[in-house]
This record gives sequence, C-alpha cells and structure tokens, in this order.
Amino acid sequence: MRKLIKRIFKANTPRKSTYEQLLYPRKRAGLKPIYKIEMAVVFCFLSFAGFSQVHFDMGAGASTFKDTKNTCVVPVMRLAFGYQFSNNITTEGIIQPAITRKSTPHNFLGFKVGYNIYDLIPSIGYLYDFRSSDNHSLNKWGVAYSLKYVVPVNENGGLFFDGLYCQKSIQVTVGFHVIFNNY
Repeated sequence: MRKLIKRIFKANTPRKSTYEQLLYPRKRAGLKPIYKIEMAVVFCFLSFAGFSQVHFDMGAGASTFKDTKNTCVVPVMRLAFGYQFSNNITTEGIIQPAITRKSTPHNFLGFKVGYNIYDLIPSIGYLYDFRSSDNHSLNKWGVAYSLKYVVPVNENGGLFFDGLYCQKSIQVTVGFHVIFNNY
C-alpha cells in the first residue's frame, strides 16, 4: 500500500520545465559553469597583461593519408585560437577535423608553438589524432610539424596558408587570420 501511495504522489509531482532544467541543471562531474566563464575571462585578459595579441584562424583545406590500400584525399576544416607574444613567439590551440564519411581519416586536436619570421611561422606541436571510436589503437598522440604563412590584409588580420605534417598525414589549409586587440 505504501508503494502505491508513493507512486501516486511521485506521478502527481510537477516536472521541471525545460527552462527550469536549463537554470538548475543536475550536478555533474567537472567544472561548474561559473568557473568556465572565469577561465575564459582570464584567457582574454592574459593578452593585455602579457603584451600579446589574441588571434583566431578559420579555414578549410585538404588532407592526404594512406588508407588500407591506396592514398585518400579528404576535405578538412580548421579552427585555431592562440596568442602571439612580443610579435614573434606564437602559441595555438587547434582543432582540425576531416569532413568526410571515410572510416579512418585523421582528426587533429592539440597545441602548437612557433616563431614568427616576417609572417612565416614554422612551428612544432603535440596533437591527438582521433581516427576511430571503435578501434582505440588507431588514436594516438603525435608530434606535428607546421609551416604557416600569413598574408596581412590590414592591421586586424589577413589570409593564411598552412601546411601540417603529423603521423604520415599531410594537411594543407587556407583561411582567415583575425587578430584581436592589435596595439
């Protein structure tokens, strides 16, 4: 009888609306949303305190890699966010996934450090190559070598051409290079 009464009361309790669920989410492991916002603010103000420039890259290109029998060429996109310290030292966090339905293309995620020599930036990085969610032995961390050339259009950015080599894959991307808080 008690179980029946509990079921009746449980069924009659109003459920939270979608709006209330967004305002009061369930507790999850990881950082609280307020800490994520604080970390974003710290990264933005780091550019003012460190006399650096924040930059953002967005582009597309092609990737070549060797499949089981032949060499494949697939389209890739690129998103990168980084800092340029003292107009020479460049750091970047990049996401460079392949946009294809092939089974095992290279999808890179990681960071790079380079040195700007007259808008030519050779860099080295450490990238995670996510190839398959089924076969985890294909997913590896690896050292990446990159050569990037930035064509300045104005003081707020320009175009970039980037070549990346990591784990027997060559990726070439072209896109927009946007510089924030240029001083």
